Amino acid sequence: MEVTEVIAEKVLSGSTMPIVSINPANGETIEQYEEMSTEQVDAIIDQCHQAFLDWRDVPFAERRRRNAAGCATTTPITPRPSSRHRL
Repeated sequence: MEVTEVIAEKVLSGSTMPIVSINPANGETIEQYEEMSTEQVDAIIDQCHQAFLDWRDVPFAERRRRNAAGCATTTPITPRPSSRHRL
């Protein structure tokens, strides 16, 4: 059975396939995710849109205060050296 036939069979049966993120350098699985239904995706989009609507009504000074407080609790990002970015 070809890959396209397997995918078509899964879609028609209503079952989902996990989405796997694989490191191409060593072939190891990085993470595996379960496919979401249209309803789940729509619910997430609705939640994000509502969060945007709520956030845009927060005055700028309050957003700045919240962002500064959040940044103070996170680990700083240290850039990795790369040969591609040499001057």
